[in-house]
Amino acid sequence: GLPLNCGTHYLVELDGEDVNIARLENAWNSLVQHHDMLRVVIENDGNQRVLPFSQPIAATCHQFDNTADQNGEHTAQQWLYQQFYATSAKSQNNPEITEQLHHIFVASYRDLQAKTRCRIGIIFNYLTLDGFSIKLFLEQLSQTYLDPRPLPKKTDLLFRDYVNQITPSNEERQKAEKFWTEKLEVLPLRASLPLAIQPEQLTAPIFTRREHRLSEEKWTSLKAKAQQYQFTPSVVLLVAYSEVLRLWNGGKNHSINLTLFDRQPVHKNINTIMGDFTTLSPVGFYHQQNSTLIDIASATQREIADVLENKAISSIWIQRQRSSEMSLTAASLPIVFTSTLGLGNGLFEQVESGFPKMVAGGLSETPQVWLDHQVYEFDGELALSWDSVDDLFPEHMIDEMFDTYVSVIENLIQSDWSANLNLVLPAQQCVSRQATNATLQSRSVHTLHHPFFEWASKAPERTALIAEQTTLSYGELAYRARQLAALLIKQGLKPEEPVAVTLPRGVDQACAVLGILAAGGCYVPIGTHQPLARQQRIHATAGIRFTLTDTLNLDAVPGQAIDIHDIKDILPLNSTVTVSPKSPAYIIFTSGSTGE
Repeated sequence: GLPLNCGTHYLVELDGEDVNIARLENAWNSLVQHHDMLRVVIENDGNQRVLPFSQPIAATCHQFDNTADQNGEHTAQQWLYQQFYATSAKSQNNPEITEQLHHIFVASYRDLQAKTRCRIGIIFNYLTLDGFSIKLFLEQLSQTYLDPRPLPKKTDLLFRDYVNQITPSNEERQKAEKFWTEKLEVLPLRASLPLAIQPEQLTAPIFTRREHRLSEEKWTSLKAKAQQYQFTPSVVLLVAYSEVLRLWNGGKNHSINLTLFDRQPVHKNINTIMGDFTTLSPVGFYHQQNSTLIDIASATQREIADVLENKAISSIWIQRQRSSEMSLTAASLPIVFTSTLGLGNGLFEQVESGFPKMVAGGLSETPQVWLDHQVYEFDGELALSWDSVDDLFPEHMIDEMFDTYVSVIENLIQSDWSANLNLVLPAQQCVSRQATNATLQSRSVHTLHHPFFEWASKAPERTALIAEQTTLSYGELAYRARQLAALLIKQGLKPEEPVAVTLPRGVDQACAVLGILAAGGCYVPIGTHQPLARQQRIHATAGIRFTLTDTLNLDAVPGQAIDIHDIKDILPLNSTVTVSPKSPAYIIFTSGSTGE
């Protein structure tokens, strides 16, 4: 499976004086009985079950007896973070959750004026609630706290009914599959950000939040400017985010996983029910020289329109398709953008005074996510937050990225959007990169495959490959590769001639690559899922005669297909064919750069 497994939790922080905990609990429990998705439990098989009745929830409280000159607010906040990760660990250790998924924690402390305050942490599990539902819950919680009269009559619409009604038809799914299969030929991978360690080395991801508030005046100006160019504010923020990522990605194309809030208007009361209406879809960003913000935002809006048109296929399907040709980590899309702009009023916009105020802070965690940018409105301001797994990245890097992003947003209010975007890395980041890239050394005089065969002759018994039920030593793999090389030469392969490799990821694929190189050839990887027309174009462009494949794909590839398993009676080459280190080793067709 993928690394960075964790819970699916979202912490919201509130703060206030004279908080009536009993009234808060009563308001909470009223909502639980009113909304079926607040009574959901998770069973061992991952299925969700709605309880007809739920036991009343009680807040977990802790009182800090700090003196007025101590930072009681900070102490209370740190305690909430401890509860957040304790809740996460509990859900990880026990996938079956038969209790309530959502929790209240209250820390009492004294502020600098020696007044007693309450820092309230509400921890949501968003397996069952999306951002809009959490917003709806908080609004209703505040209203019920201030006015404990019975809630309005329940709607006749349930989330379960909604899900059953909007399930994509076969035609919609087939159309979306066709779109995404073709799109995968040009869709970039995630931003290749500098890493301090590999994700597989991190067993327990810890998220850190960075937050910035754009004042109401500035936010109003930015929205007006976006409207002037007919862009949604979310698209402008997404473009700024993508440009900062590109800066740390060496200027390359990349994709961001976009959270889609897809609450379809199938019922008059659709906006009164809670549930998880979200899906994720990747959006690609393709850098063009001298691009302006208008250029990039226009292209991004078109990309998002295509994504929405083909939302019957999710990001999970796309990543699984890609993982047939690369590792799960390489195929993953761990950089996310989530915006609740345009989903109604800002948080607590219609709430009267007397309810604890939402404050800066909070946190979210999502499995397999490295960086999640969340955007929402609060008190007329724009809240920009990044939740990131800092241990993955070089020290201070995310701080520098976030500061750069905030600077970009601030500059967009006054800058000319028709001018070129000329973002530059912070000076310290440039120094770090120069030091990291100072790796000048003499070039090898050997071919790409020479070290493998040299090691195979020295330590043939050592394990070379482990794949599913198969384990091959260096000696066994080298023997198979030299058998395959002999077969290719028998078929008439010439030195430096390109050979297609159309095989699923695994032992056969590795053997094919080494066999082609041992025969003096040049390998051309072509995915098994590639449409025949594209395979034919690649064959014609590269001048390919032979394709190494397996029995399943013999009739599905162009050119002369060679079954990689037809080597049982072939004597191996005594030694690999000698070619120059300057000879081509492989040709890779990357659609995003070639247009093919």
